[in-house]
Amino acid sequence: TQTGVFTPQQLEEQLESYISEFGEDYGRSKFEQEYLCSFDAANLGSILARVPEWGTKKMYRWIAAHRYTWFGKNETLTACPVPHSSTEPPQRSC
Repeated sequence: TQTGVFTPQQLEEQLESYISEFGEDYGRSKFEQEYLCSFDAANLGSILARVPEWGTKKMYRWIAAHRYTWFGKNETLTACPVPHSSTEPPQRSC
């Protein structure tokens, strides 16, 4: 409101929209971060960074166990191919 870019009514509408989309706590925090330049508001990255190591390992194992279901499997390509020489054209299958 100090800059005059948004009216108080526009800010209130945005706040209501964020709360509707993200829930009361996270929506208000996200609104404060983006519209009020608050560095105190929680953001998703900082929340996920606090997940204990055992949680991230468990999540990684779960993703690894389901990756072929989600993305498919290519038996002939196990990693991004590396050219054998500088004259060989790059393979674009990755």
